[in-house]
Amino acid sequence: VILDIKNPVEKILADYFNITESNLPVAYIFEPGKVRVLRYKLNDLSESSLKSFITNYFNKQLDPVLKSESPKENPTDENSIRYITADEFNDFVKDTSKDFVIMFYTEECLHCQDHYPTYFALAKQLSKSNPNIVFCKFNYTKNKTKKINKNKYPGIFIWSPDDKTEF
Repeated sequence: VILDIKNPVEKILADYFNITESNLPVAYIFEPGKVRVLRYKLNDLSESSLKSFITNYFNKQLDPVLKSESPKENPTDENSIRYITADEFNDFVKDTSKDFVIMFYTEECLHCQDHYPTYFALAKQLSKSNPNIVFCKFNYTKNKTKKINKNKYPGIFIWSPDDKTEF
């Protein structure tokens, strides 16, 4: 599908997928049976680049452009839980000096809101006994990761210093 993002009707679809003039040309790939939609940046829009793009996709040689918020100026909330974005995610989980416990959530999820007090209590208790444990939260509505594909919330993942091989 080719969109004219200046057309008011087509702009609605462009806004939904966060397509702006500054990130054009861009291609999205819908994979049958998968929950997420992946976005890839094209260098230019020509027949040869499109053929190369499709070939690279099927050969698993493309890295998707992941949705990410800008890092927050004050990333720690009132409960001392660190908010991380997609752009920061790999740097955090690759850090071999700390354990990371990351809660994946969405703002709309009532279960996430119900579980946050328990997560905070756990963070408070474990942080006292081990300062090398970092508790984080990751808003999956506003950020995406390559390795974690969540569609059920909340999700809590743990990365220990010796468990960094996946990244």
